[in-house]
Amino acid sequence: MSQPFAKYCCIIGLVISCQCAFGQSNPTGDNKLSQSDYYHMGQIALKFIDSAKDNISLEQTWWQADSIAKAYINVYPDKPQGYTIRVYAAKKADRDTSRGLAVGPITFANQFYWRDTATYRKTIFANDYYLFIYYYHYCSLGERVERDKKAMEFLDEMLLISIPGSLEHNLVKDLLNNLNFHHPFTRSVKN
Repeated sequence: MSQPFAKYCCIIGLVISCQCAFGQSNPTGDNKLSQSDYYHMGQIALKFIDSAKDNISLEQTWWQADSIAKAYINVYPDKPQGYTIRVYAAKKADRDTSRGLAVGPITFANQFYWRDTATYRKTIFANDYYLFIYYYHYCSLGERVERDKKAMEFLDEMLLISIPGSLEHNLVKDLLNNLNFHHPFTRSVKN
């Protein structure tokens, strides 16, 4: 086990152990971790992903951060922080987008974020941009035409979520006009 990961596990373990030892419970009186506990553990986990020096410690810290975020989502499914931590952890662990680690977490998080597009418009746009980059440049699964089609779906979604005339909207329009897709698609959204 790498030294940063061991230190990280100790910190997380201390938080949980202290709560158990002192019988600390959240305001509802049960012994589940509070939103604040999960949030702080998630933030610690994200910092350790940033400090990972090699691929092994990066994988370990990402896995741990993802586990914390999943637990947060499981206990508090109507709160955005667990989804956000999970997406950030995957993006940080996939430093150049080439592995697509954030595809699953983003897809899951966007289902939550689409419930309130007024609040999460920019988050959905950024997440879809990651997915577009991954499918257009890095994904090696399936035929090129299918990957391009998937990338186009995310561009269309970005057009839907962005405000016409905004910088984001114009960026997507420029991408659509300048990219070389490998198949003429029938698009669901017109720019």
